[in-house]
Amino acid sequence: MIENIEIRNYKSIRELNLLLRPINILIGANGVGKSNFISFFELLKE
Repeated sequence: MIENIEIRNYKSIRELNLLLRPINILIGANGVGKSNFISFFELLKE
């Protein structure tokens, strides 16, 4: 299982270092990058 993820310069995400847990919830206003975060995992799967 992936425990930590670091994303830099991907779409609207300039820099993100996140400790992942078994359950993670994304909460935020419109346009803050939630969908871009999910699409990053879709990119990894290709």
